[in-house]
Amino acid sequence: MVITTTARHLAVDDAIKQFAEKRLAKLERFAQDIREAHIILSVEKYRHTAEILLRLNRHEMLAREETGDVLASIDRAVDNLERQLRKLKERRAGRVKGETRLAASDLAGGPPAPADEGDWDEAGLAGGTLPE
Repeated sequence: MVITTTARHLAVDDAIKQFAEKRLAKLERFAQDIREAHIILSVEKYRHTAEILLRLNRHEMLAREETGDVLASIDRAVDNLERQLRKLKERRAGRVKGETRLAASDLAGGPPAPADEGDWDEAGLAGGTLPE
């Protein structure tokens, strides 16, 4: 994962970068296809804002948090991204399970057989009457 850090109106030291990298590294257990993380840190008066953009193979996720401390903002933004990645992982796993479950039920049940061939008319309707 490539991590890019941008700072607006503050100086980012190595401790902040290492903290952010350490927290973002934990997200790789939810999705192995994370390509890039872009962290934007900004300060306006007493508000410290952390905005993190994650780029996956087919998805982009954004989390923005605002607190009184820059480390707390990063921490809360990463927690938000973790929730989003958990949800994505569950959707991905549910989709695969749903397809296999559907395929297994189709194979087990097989096509329904008609009760008696004499009950069908030339239009293919049972009982020989057309619905009105």
